[in-house]
Amino acid sequence: MENTLIKHLLLVQKQAINLVPEKPVSSDYQGAKSRKSSTESGFSLLEVLGVMVIISILGGIAVPTWLGFANNQKLQTSIRRLNWAIHSAKSEAILSSTSWQASIREYGGRVQVAVHPAKTPPGQLPEGSWTNLEPGIEIDNRERNTRNKYETTLRRVDPDTNQVRNAGTVYRVLFNYQGCPVYNPSNLCTQTSLAAKGRIAIHHPEVPGQKRCIIISTLIGATRIGQQQQRPDQNGYYCH
Repeated sequence: MENTLIKHLLLVQKQAINLVPEKPVSSDYQGAKSRKSSTESGFSLLEVLGVMVIISILGGIAVPTWLGFANNQKLQTSIRRLNWAIHSAKSEAILSSTSWQASIREYGGRVQVAVHPAKTPPGQLPEGSWTNLEPGIEIDNRERNTRNKYETTLRRVDPDTNQVRNAGTVYRVLFNYQGCPVYNPSNLCTQTSLAAKGRIAIHHPEVPGQKRCIIISTLIGATRIGQQQQRPDQNGYYCH
């Protein structure tokens, strides 16, 4: 009898629970759920395309800027290397009491420099004697400027004889045993002429208007580094 009564009460309770209506889902909850589902599904095609366009624009700005900076650094490194070679030739001449020179050439698409005794022609130097300047650097010697001047005026020499000539791709800065720039190895400082002075300019073709140069400015061999200016100096050179 007891078991029958308990079963009857449980059945009545179950029927009562089934009669309670479910709580309606609010529109705010449904909207939040919809937004969550949209977020979890990833970016739309339009959003992806927009990001790609922005990246392309930023890349188009950044890449040329970076290349310009990198090539300008090559110029700076190369002119310092040339300056070091010229000073080394002068120091070696004084220390050894013999004539030394810095030879600069264009070879295999590169500008190279070597420091050696003047009695040894550049063409007889071992390949290991030559040091490369940075890739892409060129000697500025192909065109005259607007004042009808070449920015490079160092003496050109025959690589096999080390004799001065009017054409060629080998240049030299020659110092006698006292460290004075001279035209011939046997010249004394008192025989130094304006022809012994000179300048060499270099540039990178992808960095217009950014020439660098070394100028042998005095008869005792003082040098200075210059760069391209908007106006020429009193001698008609823009790199000063």
